[in-house]
Amino acid sequence: MIRIAILVSVILCTQTALARVFAFKDEWLASYFRVSGSSSLLGQEGFKYSSGSGTTVANDVGITYSGEFGFLFHIGEMFNFRVGIEAIQTKTPTDTFGVNSSAQNLFELNHKVLVLNSNATVEFNYFRTPTFRLYVAGGSGLASVTMDNQYEMTATGISELGTNSYTEKAEANVVSTHVATGVEVLFVDAVTAVAEIGYRYLPVRELTHKNGETVIGEGGSSKDVTKGSILTNHDGSQRSIDMSGIFIGISFRFYIPL
Repeated sequence: MIRIAILVSVILCTQTALARVFAFKDEWLASYFRVSGSSSLLGQEGFKYSSGSGTTVANDVGITYSGEFGFLFHIGEMFNFRVGIEAIQTKTPTDTFGVNSSAQNLFELNHKVLVLNSNATVEFNYFRTPTFRLYVAGGSGLASVTMDNQYEMTATGISELGTNSYTEKAEANVVSTHVATGVEVLFVDAVTAVAEIGYRYLPVRELTHKNGETVIGEGGSSKDVTKGSILTNHDGSQRSIDMSGIFIGISFRFYIPL
């Protein structure tokens, strides 16, 4: 009897799976996971002008990576609406050192920027078949930005810059926008694969200190800063970073039968 029951269950499940023929027009809800890599205008702007007036740092920030999870809602045949939480991260390569004019190491720097971006996007499907579609998209989000500059000072660095090892922590809240174009195609069963290319606009014009701390000053002296104060460069100008750039993303969408 147990074998018969198992056989019947398998047959029924198989019939159910075969009965569902995927078509975009019949689907209206999906969860998705998306990863992307992008260029960035960040460069050395987060530390170049605040790590000692005579200091040179060799490495720029590399590629920016992100991961996003969210839900997509199909609105009619022409539009999709998706909401998600995206984590964007970039950092300097390992072995990033600040050196003086004599090429002596002053510190090892670990620079990292993390963005948690809650966003909403509208997709317009300008070409579609039951299992394939092309779209353009645009959206906006609220981004929570944190930046860490971890300085591991050498003896020479402590002597010339007047500061012990420390981590400068900063934060900001900004609005981001993005545009993209992509293609979505049936991958397997009720799962689709998506490839897209776009541009993310994410400038950060002002950052504030998360903690009160002693940071690198100018002319071989340290400087005390307070929690909530604005990050500045050595010349007193406001420090800013720009995470804007072209991105390429790949995602999988898992359509939920309802």
